[in-house]
Amino acid sequence: TQHKPTNLDGQGLISILRHPLSILLVCLPFGVASHFLEWGKVLTFWLNFFAMVPLAKILGDATEELAAGLRNDMLAGLLNATFGNVVELVLTVQTLRQ
Repeated sequence: TQHKPTNLDGQGLISILRHPLSILLVCLPFGVASHFLEWGKVLTFWLNFFAMVPLAKILGDATEELAAGLRNDMLAGLLNATFGNVVELVLTVQTLRQ
């Protein structure tokens, strides 16, 4: 097996923030603020929707990295299938709660 070096120097975080989709992370605090400041439901929805795009990518990248470290292909596939649908699951639950 190939030894993977640990990420103690923060290069993983830097590479995440350098991705072009990371600019949408700006929508995250505005989405939360729009709810509490009552800027309107439509604006709150869209701000939070755009904030979820880079968060979904980060979750996908983290899941792939975690699965790559597993020696069992079946567990890696199960992990990818489970966490790959977390964003859709959260959206569905939130929609049903309304």
